[in-house]
Amino acid sequence: TLDHGSITIPSASTVASAGLLAGQIWTGTSVFDVHVRTGSIVDQTSANNRVGGLIGVGAGSSVESSSAQASILASDSSVGGIAGIANTLTIRKSMSSAQIQSRIGGGLVGEGKNTQIYDSYASGSILGNTLAGGLIGMGQSVTATRSAAYLTSIQSSGASGYSGGLIAQCTTNCTFDTLIAGTLTVSGSVARPFAASGTFTGTNLLFWASGGNPNFGNNATPIYSSAFVNDPDVALSASDLLDLQNINPNFDFTATWGYWLTGTGATHFPIPLLAPVIP
Repeated sequence: TLDHGSITIPSASTVASAGLLAGQIWTGTSVFDVHVRTGSIVDQTSANNRVGGLIGVGAGSSVESSSAQASILASDSSVGGIAGIANTLTIRKSMSSAQIQSRIGGGLVGEGKNTQIYDSYASGSILGNTLAGGLIGMGQSVTATRSAAYLTSIQSSGASGYSGGLIAQCTTNCTFDTLIAGTLTVSGSVARPFAASGTFTGTNLLFWASGGNPNFGNNATPIYSSAFVNDPDVALSASDLLDLQNINPNFDFTATWGYWLTGTGATHFPIPLLAPVIP
């Protein structure tokens, strides 16, 4: 466990990636049971760097049973609460709670390619100049299963920015199964409950919003072969979260899901049982 880790990348630096655990990890590397608490990263360059709460770049590697709580200011970079860039990275049983300001931002992964996420969740907030997603900023061939995004806000500030409760932009082959998008506010030029740009395959998806349905549209052509509710644009209320297993038995509260009793902006919210909870 690392407490109060801090990194500053000065404006003249040529550093391309940074993380509170490692700037880069490569093929065959496994990060297991590593926890960063109250860390911070400030990237003062104008370069397109890769910055993560744990790792800047993860390629051909895995992160499991780990967590990161961090404040990350990197306005021109790709930033994720766990990894800035994930290329053939597997994330299991992990969580992030990050306050992110970036060019592309994701609660767990800034940019993901051939990446898989299981039994994990993200909290905090994201302000992206271009893309902001609850789990992933931009993804290609990404899969997320049994995971949740509980952020206070997801916002893209650019004139043509995208914000999505799960992912901001899916370029191709994004597959979501049994996920909860529970962000209080999703805003930007294009803001949608699950994916703001690009199509995806989704089953058993829940969109929750405080105060009811914000009435913003979803993609024109997503596939919901087993949507959580009949109309995927209708948000369930906070009280519905306490009764999810009765609404849809695919949310298994015996083996897979539990309730988050404490945490930033959330009480009694379902989270994966296997993911760590950091007080």
